[in-house]
Amino acid sequence: MAVPHLLAETALIQVDPRCAALRAGATPSAEWSTMHQALSDLAAETATHMKPEARGAAVAATLRELASLATTPASMLDLAVGYQHLAAARRGDAPPVAARRVTCAELASLAGAADGENHDPTPQLATCVDLWGELSSRIAEQVAADPDPRLSAIAATLLRESLELEAALESLS
Repeated sequence: MAVPHLLAETALIQVDPRCAALRAGATPSAEWSTMHQALSDLAAETATHMKPEARGAAVAATLRELASLATTPASMLDLAVGYQHLAAARRGDAPPVAARRVTCAELASLAGAADGENHDPTPQLATCVDLWGELSSRIAEQVAADPDPRLSAIAATLLRESLELEAALESLS
């Protein structure tokens, strides 16, 4: 099941050539290794601490899958700020979106988000906009090649979250 609006939105996002280089066997850059490590560390924390256990394993597997696709450098703080923002309920959230926000709150906590911490989130949100946009584009490419319903759902979620993060970043300007 292709998601036409998703493909149209992500067609404007350029594919980073580092991803193709990594798939071809090139040595990952330090930036890529840091980002990959942050997502991998979050996946490990998720598998260990998220309950029920099967849910934690499924979310961790998805995080590892996303880590293998991303080239945008991100830290645990970036992920914590991004997930913390995405956890905030919005009026009119459909039940699946509300459930995803609960997961985002758990991921923010596991990534080390500190409630009430006073700092400017602009750099972290900017990184998250880049990361979520890249992941949305990469998953959309996979959906175009293989219309897997699971990947279609992930792509739609990443696109929605990417747009929310972008709006949040713009509101800080």
